[in-house]
Amino acid sequence: MGQEVSTIGSSSYGCCDFKRVIMCSKYLEHTLEKHFGCTDDTLMGKIKSFAKKMGLSDQQLHPKHYNRSNHNKRQQQQHNTNRSNNNNRSNHNNYHQQQHNTNQSNNQQQQQKNGYNLSQIQSVVKNMKHLVWLRNKIVHDFNFNKLDDPEKFQATYNYTRTQLEALIRAQSIAQSTQSSASTDCVVQ
Repeated sequence: MGQEVSTIGSSSYGCCDFKRVIMCSKYLEHTLEKHFGCTDDTLMGKIKSFAKKMGLSDQQLHPKHYNRSNHNKRQQQQHNTNRSNNNNRSNHNNYHQQQHNTNQSNNQQQQQKNGYNLSQIQSVVKNMKHLVWLRNKIVHDFNFNKLDDPEKFQATYNYTRTQLEALIRAQSIAQSTQSSASTDCVVQ
């Protein structure tokens, strides 16, 4: 986006960790507000709003929580059912393959629906949450005064910014395609 934004946080910018973290957070917040219409009060709220607007479900936002608890419930139900069957291993494997195929199919349908790669969105959301966590830690934790790994922070920020910019371009292209399609039809 601008020259001034692309140098924020870079080691050549020569800023301390506080300034680096705050400037990167400000850029993320501005981008989510301006390009994705996220107007929540907090940056974390804007990230969650962004994820929802991009088509992520709560399950996709928190995959570890959902996958672990739901998997355990499904596994217990399957094991209870399989006790009466002689083909326990075969049924168990078939069940997991069906679940995997269903999840893949649902993800593909969702991706086709909104035109975005959901795993890319999940990665961007995860990275933004991590950056916000570091921002909160450096601002609020009295004993945390510098980043443990500034290069890793910078790489995560650069990747996230690049992915957001790609989504903005894709969104812009989709909007221009829709508007040109609506102006192509002339009723006389």
